[in-house]
Amino acid sequence: MKNLFKLFVLSLLFTACDDVDGVIYNSNAGSNPTFLAFSSNVYTLPIERNSTGSVTVTLNSSTVSNVDRTYSIEVIPGTGLDAANPATYNVTASSITIPAGSYQGTLLITGQDNNLVDATEKTFSIRFLTANGESADTDIAQIRLFEVCALLDTFTGTYQTQQLTANLASALGPTFGNDTFVVQQGSNAFERFFEAEMYPAFGGLPVRTINMSFTCDGVFLSQSVNTGIGCSGNIIQLTRPTAGGPYTTSDDTVFELRYTENSTSSCGIAPRQTRVRFTKIN
Repeated sequence: MKNLFKLFVLSLLFTACDDVDGVIYNSNAGSNPTFLAFSSNVYTLPIERNSTGSVTVTLNSSTVSNVDRTYSIEVIPGTGLDAANPATYNVTASSITIPAGSYQGTLLITGQDNNLVDATEKTFSIRFLTANGESADTDIAQIRLFEVCALLDTFTGTYQTQQLTANLASALGPTFGNDTFVVQQGSNAFERFFEAEMYPAFGGLPVRTINMSFTCDGVFLSQSVNTGIGCSGNIIQLTRPTAGGPYTTSDDTVFELRYTENSTSSCGIAPRQTRVRFTKIN
């Protein structure tokens, strides 16, 4: 594992504030550059079995304006076997507006089961179109929809983790370490997240947000996780596995998260199906 390296990524950060000293109003052309981006390049749309679901997409701007700013939205259908059926989703508006004096605008996307949705993720994407003189950072966002079952317990609180499978490599140790974490509700009623340092036994790696989706068929990662280390340009990633971890919808005392670890075979190490048990302690 001597070739493991740390990857540092510089990213453009947007800050949304109600009161900002020296606020710059971008009302005059050329007064200040404007950068726009979706708050995420992936959004999950859980659809309850035989029912509906929704997700709110956020568009961020690096500046504010003294007038409303409206951007057209283009729907990009999915392709191949992973394509979402148009009968299962509805982008509720053809545009997204950032109100005057605001850094953010939102767009609601709804989903319908229509007996066409199951635990297998299906996808489509949306794109916003910039105005003259503005720049887009993340102008396309993928929407991933799947079927969920009603959660009858909270699945939040402090949990002790135990990795049930062998380490990817002895130098790395368990992905998150066998430690305690605070699990919180995420962007929707079926998503949970916790903050964890990657491979704490290795040391000095970044803290990542780990998002989990509770589906009818198990607990999956909501989004892939870039751990920040790898070899020869390949990065160790955590990705969605073929089968989720078991849990009981009415009992949040224990559940299991499963993921594919090192899906890119970084450092010549084969991918591994990793299982982590969460046991509630508070």
